[in-house]
Amino acid sequence: MFLETLVDFIQVHKDDLQDWLFVLLTQLLKKMGADLLGSVQAKVQKALDVTRESFPNDLQFNILMRFTVDQTQTPSLKVKVAILKYIETLAKQMDPGDFINSSETRLAVSRVITWTTEPKSSDVRK
Repeated sequence: MFLETLVDFIQVHKDDLQDWLFVLLTQLLKKMGADLLGSVQAKVQKALDVTRESFPNDLQFNILMRFTVDQTQTPSLKVKVAILKYIETLAKQMDPGDFINSSETRLAVSRVITWTTEPKSSDVRK
């Protein structure tokens, strides 16, 4: 029930929620890393899809880079996979000008490379 309401809420109020996007996106990605029933996982994925469609690409990209380099976060393998899948889909719909060559982005790329070299991270390497 909550996830369906969240999707509707995002669609209706997306213009007023940009300051809330960091919390929304990171919490949904963390939720994707949890052990969920298939039906709940589909609802979380729907919320992520609506989020991706509702907010500016460059803002989402910057948030994902910031989340990736955040030293206070220790994402599980499933969360790392969810982050990478989201970045992959987002990057496909971005214009070249949306990408920002910042120290945070370079550090995030370095962090992703580190993730791929970790033992037990075969899902991340895919």
